[in-house]
Amino acid sequence: MPALLRSLLRKPVYFAVSVLTLALGIGAAVFVFALLDGIILNPLNYRDADRLYAVHEVYPKIAKQFPKVPVNAGHYFAWKRDAPAAEEWMIAKIMGDYTLSGDAAPERVRGISGSGDLTAFLGLPLAAGRGFNAAELAAKEPTAIVIAHSLWKRRYQSDPAIEGCKVVLDGKPYTIVGVLAERALLPRGRQWNDILAIERQPELIGTLHLDEAKFANRVSHDFAALVRTRRGETRQQLLTQMNVSLKRLPSSELGDVEVLADLTPLQEQVAGRSRATLWMLMGAALGLFLLVAVNLGNLNLARVIAQRRDWAVRSALGASAFRLMRTVLAESLTVALSGAALGLLSGKLALDWFTREAEVDLPRLVDARIDWRVAAAAVLLALCAALLLGVIPAFRLTRTGAADALRTRSAIASSLRWRGALIGVESALSALLLIVSGLLALSFWKVSNADVKLVTESVVAARVGLSGDLYAKPDDRLRFYERLIEAITRQPGVERAAVVSRAPLEGEGRVSFVKPEGFAGKQIDQPLATYRYHSPGYFETLGFPLKAGRDFTTADRGRKLAVISERAALRIWPGRTAIGQKFYDGSRGPFEVIGVAPNVREVKLEEETGPVVYLPYWPEPDGEMTLVARSVLPPQMMAEIMKRSLRGVDSSLALETPRTLRQSVSRAASRQRWQGLITLAFAVAALLLGAIGVYGVVAQAAEERKSELGIRGALGATGVNLAGLMFGLGLRPVAIGLAIGGAASFAVTRLIASLLYGVSSADAAVYLAAGALLLLVTSVACALPAYKAARVDPATALRAD
Repeated sequence: MPALLRSLLRKPVYFAVSVLTLALGIGAAVFVFALLDGIILNPLNYRDADRLYAVHEVYPKIAKQFPKVPVNAGHYFAWKRDAPAAEEWMIAKIMGDYTLSGDAAPERVRGISGSGDLTAFLGLPLAAGRGFNAAELAAKEPTAIVIAHSLWKRRYQSDPAIEGCKVVLDGKPYTIVGVLAERALLPRGRQWNDILAIERQPELIGTLHLDEAKFANRVSHDFAALVRTRRGETRQQLLTQMNVSLKRLPSSELGDVEVLADLTPLQEQVAGRSRATLWMLMGAALGLFLLVAVNLGNLNLARVIAQRRDWAVRSALGASAFRLMRTVLAESLTVALSGAALGLLSGKLALDWFTREAEVDLPRLVDARIDWRVAAAAVLLALCAALLLGVIPAFRLTRTGAADALRTRSAIASSLRWRGALIGVESALSALLLIVSGLLALSFWKVSNADVKLVTESVVAARVGLSGDLYAKPDDRLRFYERLIEAITRQPGVERAAVVSRAPLEGEGRVSFVKPEGFAGKQIDQPLATYRYHSPGYFETLGFPLKAGRDFTTADRGRKLAVISERAALRIWPGRTAIGQKFYDGSRGPFEVIGVAPNVREVKLEEETGPVVYLPYWPEPDGEMTLVARSVLPPQMMAEIMKRSLRGVDSSLALETPRTLRQSVSRAASRQRWQGLITLAFAVAALLLGAIGVYGVVAQAAEERKSELGIRGALGATGVNLAGLMFGLGLRPVAIGLAIGGAASFAVTRLIASLLYGVSSADAAVYLAAGALLLLVTSVACALPAYKAARVDPATALRAD
């Protein structure tokens, strides 16, 4: 051991560069594996999570537009009776935001209600209090709530005596009976169902009482549901029983139409699209690690070759091949384990920063941490690196005889073939990472600019909810919204204001059929549309001029009018003018189309929204709507104006945190942004490592072939000829590696096609740009040693030999 330390201390630069480079590769792998392990590989922290399934329904006729829809309550009751393979059921209502008041300033808090004790069903630990008792679960009007740890800490300063505290939710009294533990998280939004795009974490749990008779034969799909299978029963057995139950039901208002049940493992449903993203990043991190290991193997090979005379002397004096290999492997193992320790530290620091600062929408991010499994993976990578660092150089040593090793440097230039092969591998990996990161970066750019109309700081939006008996009637809600709009538009600097049921990128909202006047077919054959309800001036407030016709005005109150999107006009009345056409919304109507609006991405930034129908909000204003305002003022000042205006109208209400449309776009594109940034960081690191490797090979070649270069110069070779020789030596393996990496990319990028938006996995521009960048950087890396080779003095070189 002392001899090993002395050996390493005699070459501190080699040791430091090797450890830091290896720490880069292992740190990147540790960071991504901690995310993958916490979010994908680790079982959910729920009771019997392996038997938990998210329940959806599928209508084959509309599956192209809506692959899975939320649960129909009538079907849920039928399944409870007819599916004995199920042990427990839970139907839930994503309640949106509550106005929480009564003990401090009012605030908007996300909530969810379940048909049973959701804390017991999921096995969520409690930090204080209890779950719901039988009386609370049986009550038709809910009176008790369980709150999340984050709300307990933020609003109640972690008060240990919180149980029994009285609060007011939407004007009604409730009692806090329990507090979830800090790491106890509820599924949210798309983790229940893809349509329920409410991504904020619920902080309230309530109870839900459903009257089965009320939902008989109704076609509405308003609920999320979970089911736990009995032990010994399979998913397929339960699914078969559920589908048989559906076939026994009488025809609904949709008529005799096929509907199927769907069960998705909750682990898979919660992970969602992050599963493909994290596996892709894990592959990129392992590719970077392999490139790091190859680069270090190349460096170690150069170092060993430089010391071959010393090794040859030791071999001639009786040192065995095993002893020589043991020395090299011991040094490699020391470097690898030191790199693993530093990599674990850097990976933890990166993970801590990412979970604290990065604005990303990842499920179970709180479960991502550096534990023994992540540490074991880092050690395994270190051992693999030690083998790669030591085996190739040691093998070269044992294949080189003492006489060969003692010859002149030019006599063993063939050793560069090994390093050239390694450079080819590095170039292939670098090309692959560059192409993948280029595709993801281009995808992020296209997603961020998918709807340029939304990228604005001048429009601020915030949800507001009405509560209590004061707003029980539609006319009372209407008067409130009118007063709020008037109060805001009176403020200096405010140009326009309006309210809408859901602003762009706030989720699906109401989806229903559109029946054109004169349509005689089945309801299931009618076009489906997303519905929005808004006040006059909404499109002008957003700055979206209509394509045709006009918007509603106050003079239109009492008339049944509609504005539809361009896509709705083409879908419902293809080849005809939509203005003046009439349609029915269920039994309501007919509504006359007076305007055609531009297509706006109402639901998801990465997907075009289907037909959209905009109706006046006058007949039935929602109890929860979004306030939008256009202003020349800074967003922070506009947010304060909106809050102050609301307090002037009703101080018992609260706004959700106001945000600009640009912020909404940024939040919607967060997944593409962070996956693109991480892979781009990996690609840049790979590019630099590849350039360093090429520089090392060419510089070593120039040094080892100095005599040959001198002879060539003496025989008349020009500096350009000598520089070209060195460039060819460096760029030849790069070109071969680039070709291999490009070919491999065609196969690999197909696996990430689902993560791309508006970009083909075989986008020629990205491939060409990645190849050109790799050649440019490696050419720069070749330039300095090639320049030195061109200036070799023949006489000096020959005397040195």
